[in-house]
Amino acid sequence: MENPPPAPVRITETVKSPEKIQFSPHFRALHGRILLGGNTLNPDNKNISPVTKEALINGSPQILNECATNCRGREATVAKDQLEGEISSRVAKNTLVLKQDLSKIKGFDLEKAARWQSTLTKLFGKDTATATDAEVRALFDKYFYSKDKLGNASDTDLFAEDVLKAFEGNTEAIEKNADCIVWYARICGFTQDYSETVFRHQITAKALLNNNPDQLVEELNQKQVEDKPARINDTNEDEDQVLQFIWGNKGRAPDEVKPDETKPTPETEDEANKKKYLQSKEASLQFIMDSTTTVDKFNQHIEKLGMEKLTEDQFKLMRENENERGKMARNLVIGPQKIYLTNILTRKAEDDEIKKLSAEEQQAIGLNNLIGMKTAVKDENGLKEARENLEKLLKEHNINLEELVDNYSEALNSKGPLIKEEVDRQIQAFEKKIDAWEAKQAEVTEQKPAETIINPPAEASKKDEVEEKKKKPNWIEKLKERISNRRNKKPTK
Repeated sequence: MENPPPAPVRITETVKSPEKIQFSPHFRALHGRILLGGNTLNPDNKNISPVTKEALINGSPQILNECATNCRGREATVAKDQLEGEISSRVAKNTLVLKQDLSKIKGFDLEKAARWQSTLTKLFGKDTATATDAEVRALFDKYFYSKDKLGNASDTDLFAEDVLKAFEGNTEAIEKNADCIVWYARICGFTQDYSETVFRHQITAKALLNNNPDQLVEELNQKQVEDKPARINDTNEDEDQVLQFIWGNKGRAPDEVKPDETKPTPETEDEANKKKYLQSKEASLQFIMDSTTTVDKFNQHIEKLGMEKLTEDQFKLMRENENERGKMARNLVIGPQKIYLTNILTRKAEDDEIKKLSAEEQQAIGLNNLIGMKTAVKDENGLKEARENLEKLLKEHNINLEELVDNYSEALNSKGPLIKEEVDRQIQAFEKKIDAWEAKQAEVTEQKPAETIINPPAEASKKDEVEEKKKKPNWIEKLKERISNRRNKKPTK
């Protein structure tokens, strides 16, 4: 599944201190390769032609964009019809994070808080305390969704250019504030690993090209030692580490496809969903029949899915009866889907209600939730800080927290029946799909030779059973034998 949403960012997040060697020649080959793009980003490529200014200017950021997109996809992907809701959720959270009072964050003294606030104002274009959901959403659209509405394209070059524009190309200021710039990339929806590993070098590379392209070309073509290759082909360990990260997260480049390679017919969305369902059902059947799955262990699992516990007799009957096993395996697949849909629709309802509140009320709800989390994990320092921030906010803006929370909760509760109705509707549609998939699967199974069927009929001849034993592992045969013996027993009343 594609459609990666913007990456999440926490209220407070550790950010590495700026590297003083960011603009030093230590990463010069990396800077050149980032600008050139393409196959030069392959860490094994040590045979790059002499670099020209034109090649640096006309380089392609495609692999960097693929890397950034794949990093987001690795953190999360959602279905097309759920992407907008996920984006809205991230918008609301990132807006709250951007508006936070930096001086109240642990590890920020007044000097650091002032430096970060100045940097964020430059990057955001205004005081972040007045940031709105619409403005944060515009950042997501700008860097991810303008070219591809499903978010499968990232524009890393545009972000790097925007940073240079905000600092007017001042490399000293960029280096000094690299920690805040990397963190701001998270606000814009980029992942932490891409931001910390690549962006600081990507921004540096563009700054070097803009400020003194001739000197950059000379450094890249220069040999550090006479009997060594040019600097562009003489990467050090730190540079190789970054290149490996980029190359390992790229998409499949066109030149990797052989001309005579036969491309398989791509799966339709329905075929892919059917495949996932059948795999999940098979995994559920294995769980049901596993010798380590006791009735207690099974009940613990199904209770989490909102299903009623089974008695010992019901559990045995279900395991012995093929139809009952199939129904249960099906329910074990549907259960998590139901919970997932409920969570998604509930979160969307929360996002819809939070948007109706003022910025200060939104912040109060966020801080109140944060206090609940800090209390749960017994984070005394964080709890005290969150309470102080909330108390200050309520007093400054004359907010009645109890009334605000009650009204917010009441509005959410009123949507409960509508959410349940929509979940039931979607689950019914899903079950109809399952009926169609299972009917097709049954047709395919009937057409297969008898020896390929996993569970041969009980009335198979002794000769067939002997042959089957040769093909199956012992534990499967023993399990089937136990089940067969139980079937032949008369059920007790």
